[in-house]
Parts: sequence; C-alpha cells; structure tokens
Amino acid sequence: MEMHPLNDFSWIPGRKVITQASIDALIKEDPGTFALYRLTSSRTAETLYYSPDRPAFCGYTKAEYDALTKEASGFILDDDVPFVENGLQTILETGQDKMLNYRVKQKDLGFVWLHTVYRYIGDLDGHPVLFASFMNNTSETKLFTQLLDNVKTVVFVIDHATYKILYANKAAI
Repeated sequence: MEMHPLNDFSWIPGRKVITQASIDALIKEDPGTFALYRLTSSRTAETLYYSPDRPAFCGYTKAEYDALTKEASGFILDDDVPFVENGLQTILETGQDKMLNYRVKQKDLGFVWLHTVYRYIGDLDGHPVLFASFMNNTSETKLFTQLLDNVKTVVFVIDHATYKILYANKAAI
C-alpha cells in the first residue's frame, strides 16, 4: 500500500463534501457511543463531537477531557499510533469501514483498549471526517478484565512483531 501524507487529502477517491448541518443532524439521530473526528494531519485529528459517556470511561471530568481531546491523537498510546495511522489511511483509500483495536490513556496513567469501527463520512472544510463507533464498554469486557486481573496465574499479552508487553495482569506485576 502506498503511503500518502495525511495533511494533503486530495488523493482520497470518491470524496464527498458534508456540511456542519449534516454533522449536527447525525449527532441528534444517533444515540450510541461515538465520536466525530476531522483529520488535519498525520498525527492530529480535531474532535468535532464525542458522546457524553466518553470522559467518565477514561476517568476524566468533562473539562479535562475537553482539554485533552482538542487533538484526538493525544489519547492514543504512542506505540499504537502507527497502527491507527495505517488503519485510517486504509479507510480513506478504500472507503470501507474498518475496526481498529488500540489503547488509549486513562487519567490514572493506565490505559484501556478501544474497539472502534471507523467510517469515512465526507469532507468538512477540505478535511476528511470520520465517524467512530465505540464498542468497548461492555459488561463482558469488564468481566474478562476482572477475571484476568484477579487470577494468580501470570498473564502477558505481547506484540508479536516487537515483543512489547501490551498487557500484564496484577499477578505479573
């Protein structure tokens, strides 16, 4: 796959223009947990909207979350940024939805996994806008995490390519 600069979006096939009014209508119509991001460069995405439950999920107040999400990439763990950038480029090239699983920072200096489906919905002021639907805040996910954290067996999850530790339960620490 040819890598395109994510600060020049002229290469995106099938570009369509959307308006702020269409974004406002989408926010009113969708009751789910989602966010809207406008890509501005390879490492920055302006947060246009996020669901009201997002700050608490990451352990922040609304004011803290607003300050941190002026650029959405500030939340993604540094090791996961290249993976997310490649995924976003694939979405823009193909126009197809894509699920990305990556880690974001929590206020307590830990992290939480996000399971997010991204969809390109059009351009606003010359920049692509992505609809991100979050599917991570389930009782099943919480149960599995609690089970792993409370067993005496050491559990590690590592990146196969880099051997970096992505997760270690309490017994491993």
